[in-house]
Amino acid sequence: MNKTLKAIALSATFAGLITGCGWQLRGQTALPEGTDSIFISAADSHGQLMGDFQQLLNANQVSFATSAQNAQYSIYIEREYNDKRTVSVGSNTLAAEYELTMKVDYRIESAEAGLLVPKATAQVARSYEYDRQDVIAKDEEEKLIKSEMRRNLVQQILRRLRFSSQNAANASTTQSTNDSSSH
Repeated sequence: MNKTLKAIALSATFAGLITGCGWQLRGQTALPEGTDSIFISAADSHGQLMGDFQQLLNANQVSFATSAQNAQYSIYIEREYNDKRTVSVGSNTLAAEYELTMKVDYRIESAEAGLLVPKATAQVARSYEYDRQDVIAKDEEEKLIKSEMRRNLVQQILRRLRFSSQNAANASTTQSTNDSSSH
C-alpha cells in the first residue's frame, strides 16, 4: 500500500514537471486559446505543406476554414523555397553530404486585430550523408528529412501565430486599461 502511494505521488510529480516545462506530445502545437478555425492560403493549395498544416490543425481539434471570413486567423503562404546543395565531397569527387534548406514567406492576420505578423520567413536546414552505394535508402532518408522539415516549418508558423496573438491581446488589454484610467 505504501509503495502504491509513493508510485502515485511520483507519477503526479513527474506529470506536473513535464507539463509545467511546456513539454507536449509530438505533433501538438499550442495555439491561441479558444482557436477553433484557421484559414490558410498558399499557391499550392494541395501541396505537402498544406497537408502538414491540415494534419497539425486536426491534431489540435482546430477546423481548416474555407475562407478568411469564416476564420479567427488567416495564414497566407506567399512563397516556398526548397534548396539542396552539396556540403562535402568524397575522395572520388562525388557528393558525400548534402544540405537541404526550406524557407516559407508568410503573413498572419486576425479577424479581430487585423495584421498580426507582416511578411516573415520561417526557415529550417538539415544535412545528411549521401552514399552512392545505397541510393534507394538515401533517397528515402531525404524524403523523411523533408517531411520533418515541413512539419517544423508549420510548427514555427503556428508558434508565431500563438505569440503574436498573445502580444496583440496584451496590447489591447493595456490600451483599454490606459483608456479607462485616463478618464
